[in-house]
Amino acid sequence: MKEKRINEIIHSIFNKYPTSLSLYPKGLTNENWIFTLDNETYIFRYPTILVNNYVQEQKVIELLKNEGLDVETIYFDPNTGIKITKYIDNLQEFSECTLPNKIEQTALLMKQLHDLQIQTHYHFHPIDKLEFYKSKVKHCPYTFEVDALLVK
Repeated sequence: MKEKRINEIIHSIFNKYPTSLSLYPKGLTNENWIFTLDNETYIFRYPTILVNNYVQEQKVIELLKNEGLDVETIYFDPNTGIKITKYIDNLQEFSECTLPNKIEQTALLMKQLHDLQIQTHYHFHPIDKLEFYKSKVKHCPYTFEVDALLVK
């Protein structure tokens, strides 16, 4: 049933149906679907728990779109949180990455982001957000304790 709904949403955006569509096994508060359309591969984010302010997210996407810090957003609906982005082959989540300097690389990316000095007038508190996610997710595929220690 959900697959049919996703197909219809994709059709309403692109005016054609995807040639392939399947559930993508990543995401904490979203269902992510991978689909192909005109030989391009995309990720379709379908929020299952509304935890973000999507109007704020839209503003941040707009501010960062030319900075090379995020995947290309093809479609975004600030009312539903539905988001379509280009698919990046071999992309790894932090917990999957085995590089010994992944913490340093993450810190460099965060420094690059902060050096932009982009003002959104939105406050982000990562520890509070982590605790909020932990309270909302019924089955968590991740271990938060290690990540929380890294943040502290």
